[in-house]
Amino acid sequence: MTKSKNTKQSYLAKIISNATDKQWWLLGVALIVTVLVYAKVIGYNFLYTWDDFDYITDNPDVQSLNFENLGKYFSEFYAGNYQPLTLLLYSIEYLFGNGSAAVFHGVNIFIHIINSYLVFKLIRKLSPQNNFVALFTAAFFAIHPMHIESVAWISEFKDVLYSFFFLRGLILYMNFLQMKEVKMLVSIFIFFLLSCLSKSAAVVFPLVLILFDYYTGRKFTLRVIVEKIPFLIISLIFGVVAMYSQKGAIKELAPVMTIVEQISVISFSFCSYILKIFVPLSLSAYYLYPSEIGHSALPIWYYLSIPLVIGLFIGVGYSIRRNKHLIFGFLFFLINIILVLQIIPVGGASMADRYSYIPSIGLLFVAGIGISHLLTLPKLKQYSKSVVSMIVILFFAFALLANNRTTVWANDEILFTDVIEKYPDCYVAYSIRGLCKNLAGDYQGAISDETKAIELNPQYLKAYNLRAGVKYATGDFKGALTDYEFVLKNGTKDVDGYSNCGALKSALSDFQGALADFNIAISLNPTLADSYFKRSIVYYNMENYPAALNDLNKAIELKPDFKDAIQSRNEIMALLNK
Repeated sequence: MTKSKNTKQSYLAKIISNATDKQWWLLGVALIVTVLVYAKVIGYNFLYTWDDFDYITDNPDVQSLNFENLGKYFSEFYAGNYQPLTLLLYSIEYLFGNGSAAVFHGVNIFIHIINSYLVFKLIRKLSPQNNFVALFTAAFFAIHPMHIESVAWISEFKDVLYSFFFLRGLILYMNFLQMKEVKMLVSIFIFFLLSCLSKSAAVVFPLVLILFDYYTGRKFTLRVIVEKIPFLIISLIFGVVAMYSQKGAIKELAPVMTIVEQISVISFSFCSYILKIFVPLSLSAYYLYPSEIGHSALPIWYYLSIPLVIGLFIGVGYSIRRNKHLIFGFLFFLINIILVLQIIPVGGASMADRYSYIPSIGLLFVAGIGISHLLTLPKLKQYSKSVVSMIVILFFAFALLANNRTTVWANDEILFTDVIEKYPDCYVAYSIRGLCKNLAGDYQGAISDETKAIELNPQYLKAYNLRAGVKYATGDFKGALTDYEFVLKNGTKDVDGYSNCGALKSALSDFQGALADFNIAISLNPTLADSYFKRSIVYYNMENYPAALNDLNKAIELKPDFKDAIQSRNEIMALLNK
């Protein structure tokens, strides 16, 4: 009986002790499995309809690395974000890979693997006597299906990049807490700054440092507060920049909610993140707000999530003196997730898998601590092999889910078809899939999807614009004109809108109407050569050749290498014998 007991204790000790060889071997296996799961992603192309075009495929600034573009990275916003270091590394990847998507995917996967190793190092410093916790947290962080979005999507390179600097800074901070060398704060500050330059989500770093102070039992003295001031200043600066950059983001998609609706949605999203971290099912690239907002009562789960969140906070608060691990892990999750809970709604998605990348570490840490504690309970020691076996099975179950999830990111159409299957009322997904079909030459399919998006949301102007473009390409000028005019009537009165309407009216021989639209377009922006060129065509069709010539001269003045305008001017001058 004693021998059996000692055997069980010995087995348990091997699992959660400091057996160096075993811990590196187990970590290596977890990372190899992760690489195998992600391997197919390297063969995927860019997502041409979802951010990759803004950052890379249609971004000449990234496609040419020079001092002028380098200055743009640090002085301009891209896709509604300020992330100069991310843009710089995109440019380097583009240069060395000659624009190949495989290089971008490969770098994303490589940094994710490094981040998983850094998670192991960080947790081992937090729990130096129990390597099981570090292995558990790092392994499930590496393979977690929710992290597919951050790794498989090229546009989310900023996520893995900022996390690399963020985690490296935290590891150095743990070293600082042990050695107390003030000069180490400089290195920590540099990593924090690099993290902010990669993605604005890093602004919570000073709060995480304070949380580490609490967890390690450091006293909150004046010195501790003063050393955080430079970090807080940088956080404030980048926070303001991030808020300013988001002014141009997709705010028109965010629904107008009552206070009760907003609290319900925030609570539901908060609970959903926690649930999906432990049970990663029904994942989606787009989580639509409930369609009932502003019309009727929300689904009951949204309202029930409010007392659930309150109960969760009360329960965690009750444990403040009993379980520092739980408090730390929960607050780590909360601090890193709070900025993306749509407290200020931006965009049409209520949550996103990619937002769980760093926050998940806190909850996985709590789970690892909890399992480790259960394994040491006298009544459960006899079941330790079974528990460990279940954890291994769970890891490979997560790997299977992750493997299935990576296939969804193969291309735009597959990705948004998956969204539609999970959210049949997601008008944004139909519209983006319609754009995919348009690019693939499936014009009828594109019109069908854009029409479905409009049926689901009659005020979604982007779908009208996209459908108009397809109708124009297929020769349905009247249908295209109707869609463009609807956008002008209900949306922003912009140059493109009037220019599109002018071109269609000209094609339909409504020259007076076309002339009126081009006049408005030019009044809105008199520096666009294309507007003058298109108006010259209207004048030409109206046989007003002098006016056409004047517009062509203006177009060439604004754009000296405008070949079509030069050729047209030569023809008219020959016609006028000039």
